[in-house]
Amino acid sequence: DIDATEFVKDMSAYCYAVYVYDNAGNWKVLEMDTISPDVDDVYPKPTPPDVTEQTYTQTVNHYRYDAILKNWVKFDTTKEEVEKGKLFTPSFTTVPTGYQTDSITYPEGYTITKGSYVVSEPATSNAYYKPMDYTLFFDVNASDGSVSPTKKTVTYGGRYGELPTPERKGYTFQGWYAEEEDGMVITSSMKYEIAGDSTVYAHWERNSYEVIYDYWTNGGTYASVLSQNTPYGSAVD
Repeated sequence: DIDATEFVKDMSAYCYAVYVYDNAGNWKVLEMDTISPDVDDVYPKPTPPDVTEQTYTQTVNHYRYDAILKNWVKFDTTKEEVEKGKLFTPSFTTVPTGYQTDSITYPEGYTITKGSYVVSEPATSNAYYKPMDYTLFFDVNASDGSVSPTKKTVTYGGRYGELPTPERKGYTFQGWYAEEEDGMVITSSMKYEIAGDSTVYAHWERNSYEVIYDYWTNGGTYASVLSQNTPYGSAVD
């Protein structure tokens, strides 16, 4: 032990200390003693060294289920460097349109508290999203037509699948369309990419029939018009 008062008065010796800088960022005295003033300068405590915190890569993968391929497809990955011992919360906000969260997996061996964990090594979390189911309605687009069934369940990202054939007397069905008039034709092989329920509309073409004029059976004479095509529902001249 050194009496600080006597040390200042005598100045016949100097006190020195050896410091070490630990991983927690604190200075600790390793050794302390007195030396005679044989040196010209008294050396100050050294400047702390640059200490780089240990960081680990935290990866978050996002998968969506492909209703056509029937498997999980990765569509997004995020990576973040996080200091060891820090709390990390994986972000699972990238829910694609037409999908909903199916499940989330966190790294094995970690204690998960409210979706967060303390980083100790590189780790990976995964989010899985499944497609939504919606209702497709069939509109015959005519008061005198019929169709069965009138609706079906479709899966976002999947095929439209089998479509019914409506019936209408005097008309030929031309297909299902996205609009009542004109619009895009809808086929069973097309991918359903509407994030919600929807309706398809039947388009029709009116039939024409050949009307034959018989002038002879009932004693008639020849005429210039023997037959003509007449649209369904039209009057015959």
